[in-house]
Amino acid sequence: MIPPHEAFVITVRSPPAVISIDVDSLWVLAENMGCTAELDETAIYTQAVPEFLRLLDLFSIKATFFCVGKDLTVECNRAIVAEIVRRGHEIGNHTMTHPKNWAELGSNDIIDEIAGCHEVMGKAGGKDVVGFRASGYYLDSRMVSVLREMGYVYDTSVLPSYYMSLLMPLGRMLMARSTKVNWPCGQFAYGTAPRSPYILNERDIFHPAVEGDILELPIASSSFLRLPFHSTIVFATGFWFFNWALHTFRQTGLPLVYVFHAVDLLDNDKKDFLKKYVTTRVLYSRRLEIVESILARIVKEYRVITGCQLAYETKGALCQ
Repeated sequence: MIPPHEAFVITVRSPPAVISIDVDSLWVLAENMGCTAELDETAIYTQAVPEFLRLLDLFSIKATFFCVGKDLTVECNRAIVAEIVRRGHEIGNHTMTHPKNWAELGSNDIIDEIAGCHEVMGKAGGKDVVGFRASGYYLDSRMVSVLREMGYVYDTSVLPSYYMSLLMPLGRMLMARSTKVNWPCGQFAYGTAPRSPYILNERDIFHPAVEGDILELPIASSSFLRLPFHSTIVFATGFWFFNWALHTFRQTGLPLVYVFHAVDLLDNDKKDFLKKYVTTRVLYSRRLEIVESILARIVKEYRVITGCQLAYETKGALCQ
């Protein structure tokens, strides 16, 4: 029996899926590894994002690209964002500076992170941004309050898994070979969060609100064990894991929110830290094959739409 908070199930033959791409630039990835890269190293935008756009065109689907506002101070990155919008894809707010520990930020810092990115993305894309994903898959009531005040339609930061708070810091420590890489990822309590879309409650984000206006679109985790299976995990474990996790998830009938990272399609081995990174340790040709196979599988079993479209569809179903 599906728990009450997971009772929302799409009844059409093909449930909806959202393909989302976190566009974390080289300076973000370097910080994950305990080192540095310059803001003007733009390969993520100029090489990896266009490759994702090519594959999305190949499958005739639209995706949601979550961008960091700091990157859009660079002119060529703004041009890529404008091209994303021109092709009919959605752009989303991925914070201004990709902070590492939200729990340590003050209320004004949170406003700056969300509102700052919102402003620069709106200028670069020429349209309002209505979806948000925090760095580190983290969400709290302060962030929900800011999103509501700014008129956001949905958030998609919560990954309902018990394991992210353990796996991601451990992975970063092993890759960086340093105990100084301390970046909490979600919280262990997120393992009890709903896996179906729900209206956020500012007082307790894990219990759906009776009334509200911001929807949470949880990131996919497998059935039973609630294991995360976004692209980074797949590159660390193998494509077999994606097939198994998607099979268990598909049986729930819930909407799928699947996360790629732009670095997945970065054909660049010049940076020493990338040789240790869990994704770019895999040969580019193999990564390209895996990403294309993931897209093909999702397109076969789901109706692919943007995050904004899923949010409006779901609100309509929940209000019936």
